[in-house]
Amino acid sequence: MTAFGPIEGTSKEEVLNTLNTLYTPRGYKITKWGEKYKGFLRTKKIYSAEGYLVVEEKSAFQKSKEELLHAIPAQKNRSEKEILDGMKDMRERLGERLDQIERRLNQSESTQWDANVLEIRSLLEKNDFIPEYIDEICTRIHESMPQSEVKRLNSLKERVVDWIAADIKIESSVFKTAKQPMKILIFLGPTGVGKTTTIVKMAASLAGDAKYTFFTTDNYKIGAVDQMRKFAELLNISCSVIRKDEDMKLKFWEASAFDLDLIFIDTPGFSPTHYTLAADVRQILEPCKAEAYPMLLIPAYTRYSDMIRIIEEFSIFDYKGIVFTKFDETTTVGTVISVMKKTGKPALFFTDGQDAAKNIEAATKTFLLNRLIGFGKAGQFK
Repeated sequence: MTAFGPIEGTSKEEVLNTLNTLYTPRGYKITKWGEKYKGFLRTKKIYSAEGYLVVEEKSAFQKSKEELLHAIPAQKNRSEKEILDGMKDMRERLGERLDQIERRLNQSESTQWDANVLEIRSLLEKNDFIPEYIDEICTRIHESMPQSEVKRLNSLKERVVDWIAADIKIESSVFKTAKQPMKILIFLGPTGVGKTTTIVKMAASLAGDAKYTFFTTDNYKIGAVDQMRKFAELLNISCSVIRKDEDMKLKFWEASAFDLDLIFIDTPGFSPTHYTLAADVRQILEPCKAEAYPMLLIPAYTRYSDMIRIIEEFSIFDYKGIVFTKFDETTTVGTVISVMKKTGKPALFFTDGQDAAKNIEAATKTFLLNRLIGFGKAGQFK
């Protein structure tokens, strides 16, 4: 058995093409793939393959023919039973060799298939999709796509992006239309997710000509009320401090009397396992529950297990969807998409910067898909 390698190239496809040119598709077996970086700044990725050469065998039919001709002279002195047994044995060996040839042909055909599926798995891992999601995609490739399509890496990538797009849930009808009554937007989430900043971004960038006001129920964080009042002053709107449910009833009635379109309600950051604080917030929000549109805020860089925990814990507030914040602090979106697939919760808005007057947009599939590493621009998705 003769070893070869390493054979190098800028992609696995290039390495396979080199091997096919040197040894033919059936003339080698890859045992090891490798990756490394070259260049002055170590930014050029190089793939390599090692393995051994496969010695071409004679045709199974040719071998059987030669064995049969070689055996003819000896048949004269053998009994009929011995001859039949010998022919049976040759048929079995012929069948085994045919099976070996078929396996080698299948291995040759599947070399490019396996390489491309491995490339897709690697890209999904780089994008921080969870293992369960990656396995599901790879299984779907094997079960639903013909080899001819899988062997074309770009076509395979496009199909995978289509599947990912189908897993992204979007809810875009948050702001009121002319036929809708006043909407109360409640911002929920743990400490530090960006609730106050997101309220200001949304009011300044997305509310348009709507008439709105700020309510804050955050009476726990030092400076929270003063910060909210300062933002309201900059936007030339009112800001009401809500300390109990009676305050909420009064301010809600006043807002209705002034024919406002939107009320933005800030809440304190907490974990729902802090049962006393969770109960206080629920009681304060109770008077506006019927008209409320609660939203849960989670930073996009949060670990998958922590996202799932936050989503489950805040379910007591019956929120409508998720605002994923701070996309500027992460380079991957696989965790966010994995969470939407797992929970079925839609995305409402995305934020991706520190500017309180912008860096927010209504959630779209295109926003996430164009941030996938290694899949190219995804185009437009609804």
